[in-house]
Amino acid sequence: MVRLQKSLPDISEATPRSNSISLYGEGKLTAVTIVREVKKMKAAFPELPAQFYEILSQRVKANKFTDEKLEDAINNLIDNFTYPKPTIADIISYDKRVKLHSYSQLCELVSQGHSWDEFIKMPDKKAWISKIDAEKINL
Repeated sequence: MVRLQKSLPDISEATPRSNSISLYGEGKLTAVTIVREVKKMKAAFPELPAQFYEILSQRVKANKFTDEKLEDAINNLIDNFTYPKPTIADIISYDKRVKLHSYSQLCELVSQGHSWDEFIKMPDKKAWISKIDAEKINL
C-alpha cells in the first residue's frame, strides 16, 4: 500500500520539484528485498562489480527507500536502461510523483474546462490534488 509522505510542501511558491509528492511514503526496506533485488540486478547486469551492490545497498538505505520503491526502481532500470553499465544514480533517482496544484493553478485549470469536482484540497495544506491522483496515494 502506498502511503502519503508526511511532510507535504506548501506550493504557493512552487518549484518544479516542490509542486508534486512522491507516491512512495514511509515504509520499511527489508534485507530480504535488498537481497532479492540485488540478485535480479546481478542476473541482468553481470558485468557490474560486487562493490557496486555494497554501495547500492548503503545508498538505498540512506535515501530511505521502501521495499516497493526499490523493487520498482530495479524493474524500471531493467526494463528501460540502454547504456552499457547502469549507475547507482540511475536507481536512486527513480520516483513516481503526483502533481499538486496551487489555488491559482486550480483556477486556471477550471478556466480551461476542468471541473472543481475533479480536485480535492490536501489536508492542512494550501494545495489541491486531482481525485484520480488522490486514489493513487489512498487519500
